[in-house]
Amino acid sequence: MSAEKILAKLAVDTVFTISDNSTVEDALRALTEHQHRAAPVVDDNGVYKGMFSTHEVIKSLVPSYLVGSEMNLDFAKGLSPIIAGRLREVFPSRVGDHVSSESHIKMTTHTRTLEALRILTKFGSPIPIVEEATGILSGLISDQSAIEALLMIEAEHITE
Repeated sequence: MSAEKILAKLAVDTVFTISDNSTVEDALRALTEHQHRAAPVVDDNGVYKGMFSTHEVIKSLVPSYLVGSEMNLDFAKGLSPIIAGRLREVFPSRVGDHVSSESHIKMTTHTRTLEALRILTKFGSPIPIVEEATGILSGLISDQSAIEALLMIEAEHITE
């Protein structure tokens, strides 16, 4: 196995996904059931549409001007029920309406080792891997699978 392509070969290829037609409520339940914080969203043809995460749901509930604020918001009493109500309003919406493959980082099946490591370093894991021509999700790469791949590269190099 070529050291340049080994990361893509060791990507996790059995991936828990969420349909773009799922409701936000069903998707959150599925994430909890599978003990995940995020999952790739795909359409009926397996085309990657974006990542859905609990973090993004929480982010959507808090007004953006407060997220960037440096002030402590403990003074804002009584707002929790309003935020909880916003979550209930989001529940019936389609997951596909909350994700975009353009706004999420992804790799292709042709991404080489050093570039994959750069992307993981910059954006964290997991990172979806898609077929370049079709956009179909082929797997995920994580920090753990990258470490495993690097150990294989080292072992290959030693035996040469």
